[in-house]
Amino acid sequence: MKHKKLLLCALLLFGFGLTGIKAQTHLYVKEKSGTQTPFTASSIRTLTFAAGKLAVNKTDGNTGTYSLSAIRYLSFNDYTTDVPQISSRQGSKLAIYPNPVARQLQISYETAKAGNVEVEIIDLQGKILHQQAISSNAGANHATIAITKLPKGIYLCRVNKGTSIETTKFLKQ
Repeated sequence: MKHKKLLLCALLLFGFGLTGIKAQTHLYVKEKSGTQTPFTASSIRTLTFAAGKLAVNKTDGNTGTYSLSAIRYLSFNDYTTDVPQISSRQGSKLAIYPNPVARQLQISYETAKAGNVEVEIIDLQGKILHQQAISSNAGANHATIAITKLPKGIYLCRVNKGTSIETTKFLKQ
C-alpha cells in the first residue's frame, strides 16, 4: 500500500511538472538521509517502481536505484537552493506562500464579486483534509490557513469561487 502511494505521488508530480508554465528540467530524488540526487529530465528514459525500489533508467544506460523506504520525496524543485516564495501560475489569480510551509499557509486570490469562496487542502490521494468557507470582497483577497496538524508532504490548495476553481500545490515541512 505504501509503495502504491509513493507511485501515485511520483505520477502526480510528473503530471504537475509537465503542465507547469516553465519546462521542468530536473527531477530531484531526496533521500531520508538528506542526500539529494538531481536527474536531467531529458536524460531519463524510464522510472520503474518494482520490488520496493525506484529505478531511474537513464538514456546513457546508467541506472540510479533507491529503496522506496529510504526516499523522502521526489520533486521538480530543488528545495535546497530554489525555494519559491510564492507559487502562482501565469494567468492565475491564486498565489500561496511560503512554499514550502511549516505553520501557516498564506493564500492570495482575486474574485470578480463579493461572496463566499471555499478553500480546501487536499492530500495526493484526493482526500479533503481541511475545508473552510471564507467571506471575500470583489477584487484582491487574502486568507491564512493553519496547517500545523498536517504531516510533512505534498498537498493541493483548491479555491472554489463558484464560477471558477483554481488549484496549486505546496510542500508542508
